[in-house]
Amino acid sequence: MPLTSDSLPSVSVLVPHFEMSDSLRHLIFALEKSVYPQDLVEVIVVDNGSSEELQIPNTTLNAKFLHEPKPGSYAARNTAFLASSGHVIAFTDADCLPKTDWLMAGVKCLLQGADRAAGGIEIAPNPNLGRGIYLYQKAFSFDVIADLDDKAHVATANMFTWRSIFAAVGPFDESAFSGGDKEWSQRFSERGYNTVFCPEATVVHGARSFRELIRHRKRLAGSVRSAHLRGNRKALFRREFARPRAPAIRRVLHSSEPLAAKMSALVAAFALHGIHLFWSLTFTM
Repeated sequence: MPLTSDSLPSVSVLVPHFEMSDSLRHLIFALEKSVYPQDLVEVIVVDNGSSEELQIPNTTLNAKFLHEPKPGSYAARNTAFLASSGHVIAFTDADCLPKTDWLMAGVKCLLQGADRAAGGIEIAPNPNLGRGIYLYQKAFSFDVIADLDDKAHVATANMFTWRSIFAAVGPFDESAFSGGDKEWSQRFSERGYNTVFCPEATVVHGARSFRELIRHRKRLAGSVRSAHLRGNRKALFRREFARPRAPAIRRVLHSSEPLAAKMSALVAAFALHGIHLFWSLTFTM
C-alpha cells in the first residue's frame, strides 16, 4: 500500500552547527527539495560556538534557529530535541547534503518496524584535496555497516529514530565533545531496541582536509571523557584501537587509484590512528 501524506508521521530534522559557511545554506536548500511533504517537516538548527554571527538562510521550511552556549555538538542536539515536536527525529550535520528522498527513505525504514535507521553516508569529491586523502576518507570514514556489526553504533550524521525511543533512551551525554553517539547507541542497544541499515536514506558528507581530519580525531578522542563510558575505559580502548581495519585497507589496495595515492592513504590512516591514540591517552591522564 503506497504511503500518502495522511499516513506519514511528522519529522524533526536536528542540525548542530559550528562554523558559518555555505554548508548550512546548501543543507537547507537540499531539504527544500525533499520529496517528503513540507508541511510535515520542521528543521531545528542549533548554533554551538560559530566563529561568526549566525546568518539565517531564507527558506520556505518550518525552521527554527537556536543557540546553545554549552560547547559540544551533543549539547546542541539535546537542545534541538527539546525544541522539536516531530514523531520522527532525523539527525544530520550542517556539512552534509541529504538527497531528495532522504527523509522519505528513512521514515519508510522506521515504518517497517525499526526502532532506529542508519542511513548511508557518501564522501563528496574535493578537487582541492590530494587523491590520497580523499581515498583514505572513502575507505575509512563512515563505514556504516561495520559500525552496526561491530558496535551497533550509528553516526548522528545520518540517524533516524522515533521521538518516543529517543525520550526513553535519554539525552546524549554532554560530558564529551565527541563519541556521544557511541555512548547513546550503547544505551539504545541495552534496552533491546533494533536498528536497520537504510542505504536509500543517503547524505553526502564533504571531504575534509588533513588538518581538519586531525582536529576531528582530537574530537573523537574526547569520547574517553564521557561520564557514562569512564568506568569501562579498557573496553573503550579495545573497541577503538584493536578494531580490525582490514576491510578498509583492502578497499584502499583494491581501488583504481595510482600506487602513490594508495600509499598516501595508508600513511594518513596510520598517522591519524596514532593521533587518535595520543589524544585518548592525554584525556585520560
